[in-house]
Amino acid sequence: MAGKIIFLDIDMTLVGRKGTIPEFAVSAVRAARAAGNRVYACTGRCKAEMYQPIWEMGLDGMIGGNGAYVEDDGQAIYDRNLDPAVEREQVDWLVEKGIGFYLETNPGLYCNDLFFPKLAEHVMGACTPATLEQGHKGFPHMIETDELYRDDVKKISFLMEDFVDLDELARHYEGRSTTRTWGVRSDTHEFDEFGQVGITKAAAVAKLLEHLGETREDTIAFGDSTVDIDMFELCGYSVAMGNASEDCKAAADYVTDDVDEDGLARAFEKLGLVG
Repeated sequence: MAGKIIFLDIDMTLVGRKGTIPEFAVSAVRAARAAGNRVYACTGRCKAEMYQPIWEMGLDGMIGGNGAYVEDDGQAIYDRNLDPAVEREQVDWLVEKGIGFYLETNPGLYCNDLFFPKLAEHVMGACTPATLEQGHKGFPHMIETDELYRDDVKKISFLMEDFVDLDELARHYEGRSTTRTWGVRSDTHEFDEFGQVGITKAAAVAKLLEHLGETREDTIAFGDSTVDIDMFELCGYSVAMGNASEDCKAAADYVTDDVDEDGLARAFEKLGLVG
């Protein structure tokens, strides 16, 4: 296969702080593909959050759920979900503790009735009509439901609470589920997460390369946070955004400019990906 295989994290790498893709980033992705490179999203988002403007750039496929789902040219080549028994146990615990959470699946995002009020309180400071509206705008495709037992869940995100001990949860779910924190920005942590054992961006990249019959030497990874580091270690070359967390920058071969200062497009130009 001629050209490079490029893996792009989405939030704060391709998509900026305002939730939109910088115009020059769109042009750079299209030019890179026209020059014979392949471009894949590699993101924590599930397919339900891959909004149309992302696909309209002309991606070759995606890795979603931080590695739980792999798609190439419209074909799913890997698709794994949380053990339904574990998912039910976790949902019961979250409901019992009064925690706002949502289920991440390819068909949609499904939250409990506490999610938006808790989001307003914890992330935006107060639960008011204005902050509730802001929360809904931030998660436009979220579906509130009391049908929270599902067998297609990639991971569960829940709002951080002071009383939650992630180390204790990690011990309780050892071998059955993983825990980590994440945030809406590169270096913030507003959410905790239940994930799947053995699911990583790097493992998913390896599966896609095997499917394509390609090796890691001609791969380039772009990211901004801790969860991208394993992908950096696997790929032949790695680029951290200027807004990336410090550990992500330290792991990268090159640090480009901020996501909102055309960092992605500048890196594509520097690496000769746009012809």
